[in-house]
This record gives sequence, C-alpha cells and structure tokens, in this order.
Amino acid sequence: MEEIHNFINNSTLKDLVSKYADLQLNELVLKLHKFSVSEREFVISQVNALQKIKHKIPQWAGVEGLVFPTKVSFEQCSSSETGHYKANILSGLDSVADFTGGFGVDTYYLAKNAKKVTYFERNASLCEIVKHNFQCLGLANVSIYNEDSATWIANNAENVNFDMAYLDPARRGAANTKLFKLEDCEPNVLELMPQLTKMASKILIKLSPMVDLSMLVKAIPMVSQVHVVSVKNDCKEILVLIDTTKSDASLVIKTVDFKSNDNVQFFEFVWGVNGLPAVKYSEPLKYIYEPNTSVMKSQGFVALANSFGMSKLAPNSHLFTSDSLILGFPGRRFEVLKECNYTLIEVHQNIVGGKANVSVRNFPESVDQVKTKLKIKDGGDIYLLATSSILKKRLILVCMQI
Repeated sequence: MEEIHNFINNSTLKDLVSKYADLQLNELVLKLHKFSVSEREFVISQVNALQKIKHKIPQWAGVEGLVFPTKVSFEQCSSSETGHYKANILSGLDSVADFTGGFGVDTYYLAKNAKKVTYFERNASLCEIVKHNFQCLGLANVSIYNEDSATWIANNAENVNFDMAYLDPARRGAANTKLFKLEDCEPNVLELMPQLTKMASKILIKLSPMVDLSMLVKAIPMVSQVHVVSVKNDCKEILVLIDTTKSDASLVIKTVDFKSNDNVQFFEFVWGVNGLPAVKYSEPLKYIYEPNTSVMKSQGFVALANSFGMSKLAPNSHLFTSDSLILGFPGRRFEVLKECNYTLIEVHQNIVGGKANVSVRNFPESVDQVKTKLKIKDGGDIYLLATSSILKKRLILVCMQI
C-alpha cells in the first residue's frame, strides 16, 4: 500500500499505465522487463484494475489519473447497478456517514445522491488514494477521516448526528475464509447498534448474499426493510435498512434483479404476515414460472403465489403454474409444449437433434445426471425442466422460454 502511495505522482509509471491499459497481462509483463520489481508490480496492478472497472464501475473507466491499491479486491465492491440502487435508497438525505470506506466505491455512489458524505477508513495510505481518486472524479462533497470507525463511533455517538449511517462490514476471516454471520464481521454491527441509533435515524448495512434472512430478522428486530439485490440472476448483496423514525413495526422485503439496463425485475412483500390464503397446488398447466434468485433468497413464495394468482407444482419445487400467461413475473416464464415421463425415448420424441437446456427443481438428480441419463447435449431453444409433481411423480417438462 505504501509503495502505491509513493507512486501516485510518478508521471512515468502513470504514463505506462495509460499506454498499456488495454494490453493482455502476459504481454504487459514482457514490456516491463527493464523496470524494477516494485515498478512492474505497480503498473500490472493498475492495468489489471482498470480492465476490471470497465465492467464493474464503467463511470470510472477513462478517468485520467486514478490509482488503485495493489491488492484491491473488486469482489466485495459494489457494481454500477448495486451502487446506484443503494444511492437511490438514501436519495434526498443531507448527511451520510460511510463507516467502512475502504476503496471508496460505495462512498462514490452515496455521494451522488446525498449532499454530504463523511468517509471513514483506518488505513492511512488508502485514505490518501481515495482522496486522490475523488479529486480525479470531481467529487467535492466527501470529507475523509483516517479513523477506526468503531472507536470514532464510541467517542462521538452522543454529540454527532447524520441522516444515515452506512456500513459494509468486512466479510473475510482468517485464511481468507468467507464470513456471513453478523457477529463474525468487522466491525461488529450488533455491538455498535446502540451507538449507531443515537447518531443516525437511518442505518443501511450491506451484508453477504449468504446471510440467512430469518436469523437476520431475529438478530436485528428493528429492521424496517431488507433489499435482496441481484445482477443477471446472481445475488450480489443483502441491504438492511433500519429506520428509527418509522412508526409501525412491519418489515418490507424488496427484491430486485438487474437483468439489463432496460429490464429490471421488482417484487416486494411484507414479512411474516399471517392470514394469507394458503398456496394452491396443481399439476403442470400451460405456463410454468421460475422465480429469480432474489425472490428465491427472500423466501416470499406464499406472497408471490397470492400476488399473481398462481399455483405451485409441489411444496418444495418453487415452480409455479397457470393456464393464462402472467405479465410482470419476477423470473423466467415458460410455455409447456409437452409433459414427459423421465425416459430417454419419450423425451427424445419431443426434441430435435438431442439438444436442450436442462434445469432441475425439486428433483433427486443433478443437471449433469439428467443430461447423462437422457443423452442431452446443451443448446437450442428447448428447455427441459426436471421436477416433481404434487403427487411426487418425476416429470420432464418440454418448454419454450417466453
């Protein structure tokens, strides 16, 4: 980290980064053989980071002068879609504190929708890099504090106020193991909660997509919203919003999946509502529906069935069915062309060239096992959904995706 700090104003190395920004890394190594080890490592790390942000943070691509820590990990950093989504949650707020500033990606997006953001980071060199990058990005409404956030919160909870506090606890343990329990992350938001609620009326916490929602609700009973955020059906993060100004105790679960720039799927429901009509079950009808990853993670199957008037195939299938096509469903929709028994001969009578896309739900065998048994090759427009009916009968549904 200190080496990067020393290279921030090294024009020769920064020119090399700009010159070789699009070069493959193995080719780049050959170009840098005359430079020292530390100089080579710097240029390679910068080019590697620049190539990643083109897809992860396109708003930063092409900005001159940006500097990246040598070991920056983009795994926990917000993407463009998730960053904008978080910023919209706090739209219109005057003051936001980012207590886990890190490389500043979330801070950048938060600062787009809040009048003022205060960034906290205990690593002094990282603070310098973020300060430098924000100047390059023209971000003037961020104050940077080189402080340990837990210590700062303990010392200032009584006399400082923000409209919102934001935390993205570190989720890496010893030997780089992934953590998803709240009490295992750093900082420990459960321990900080009494102090956080004194200094901010709203608290937004970014958690691992592995977190268990039932355990989360029990651990933080004051939660008012949970946002389950996916990009292209890959769950990226769970956002927990605590709003101490909210008068009722209801918990709203909001799911979102960014399929593309012009295709975003939303679904929301109230957690733990009693008295909803029981889910109906049915044999496969004309249309089959598979919820997206965010809905699956939310476990809102009863609410989903009631909202869209669908039946489920079986209690554990999480596949839904209807006679009429339903618009606005948050997930994939299929038209059933044929219902087959789980036999090679019958399935191949209903597909062309032995090609299909295989998916399994509530089925005792894996995708690979199904493909092997049925001798299916990947490809084509036909989908084979391997599932079980309410009568526990194994089925292969030959479908077209809508």
